[in-house]
Formats: sequence, C-alpha cells, structure tokens
Amino acid sequence: MPSVRRTPGRPTAGFTLVEMLVTLAVIGLAMTLIFGYGETLLPQTRLNASSRLLGSDLRTMRGQAMLVQREIEWVYHLDDERYSAHYPVEQDEDGRVTGPGTTEVLAPKAMEPDIVLAEVRLADGSVRTTGDVALPISPLGRMPPHDVLVLNRNAPDLERVWLRVQGLANDFELLDALDEDPEIVTDATFR
Repeated sequence: MPSVRRTPGRPTAGFTLVEMLVTLAVIGLAMTLIFGYGETLLPQTRLNASSRLLGSDLRTMRGQAMLVQREIEWVYHLDDERYSAHYPVEQDEDGRVTGPGTTEVLAPKAMEPDIVLAEVRLADGSVRTTGDVALPISPLGRMPPHDVLVLNRNAPDLERVWLRVQGLANDFELLDALDEDPEIVTDATFR
C-alpha cells in the first residue's frame, strides 16, 4: 500500500484558507459582472418581471374589491407611465362613505426605469395611447377585459410584451404578440 506523506500540522484533505479566499473572490467577481450588467444582459427578463408586478397589483386590487364588497377604479396613467387604484367615493378611516370624491387604495406606482405603459386596448376595439384609462373593478372582482402594451423605452420594437387581463377570472397572462382577431370572453358570452 502506498504511503501518504504528511506535512506536520496540515490535514490531508480540505482547502487552505488561501484557496477558499481565491474561490470567494472569483464568485464575487462573477456576481458583480452578472448583477452589474444584468439590465443589459437580460432586458426581456426585467420587462417580464415588471409586467408581472403590474398584473399582480391588479390581481390584488380585484381581491380587495371582493373583500370589501365595494367598486374600485383601476387607472392606467399613460402620460405619466404609472398606474393606481381608488374607490370612486370619499371614505373616512373606518371605511364609511362620506360623500363624492375618491379615496386612494393604491398610490400611483411607476414601472421600472425605462419600462413604460405604451397602449391599452379595450374589448370594444378602442385603443388608448395617451391620457388616463380608468376601468371599474366590480365588488365581484370583474372588470372589462383589456390588453396593455408594456415596452422598453430604449428598444420599443425589440422588447415588448402584452399583458392580457381577463374580464371574468382574476387572472392575467403575458403575450409576445396579440392575435389579429382575439376571442374575448365577457358576461354576454354566457347569456
């Protein structure tokens, strides 16, 4: 059997402190490169994540409308590249209606830097690219089905995604492109 030559005070297996420090330095450098250039290496990922956050906030507001059994108005502020939600009445701290006006539910929220809300397409075929688009969310969580174009300001033709919001289901999906003649399901479909 071959004998193992041992250096006094050093175990035969494992890593030295220098080897571990070099390994950690390489990992740290790799992480810096990945996260430092992440916005340029993975722009579509950032666009999709921002669009999913928008859909998630919308889903939360639909759940809120069902929870409090009160209509909520969802607003796309296309000129400001933000979105928000409010009750279409003035309320006090206890949730009692005090009169006409609005009560903020979701403060105006911006998309990620350079990610913009470019267009909203409604089920009736209308297309909005400027101004505010206000859509009611009923106490049952229903709202008009619509599609929202989210794109990267720096590469609008390459980095774009459509957020399709379902009217009856509290759900959304991300699409690379819209169908020419989409089938939109509304309450009238079931009558």
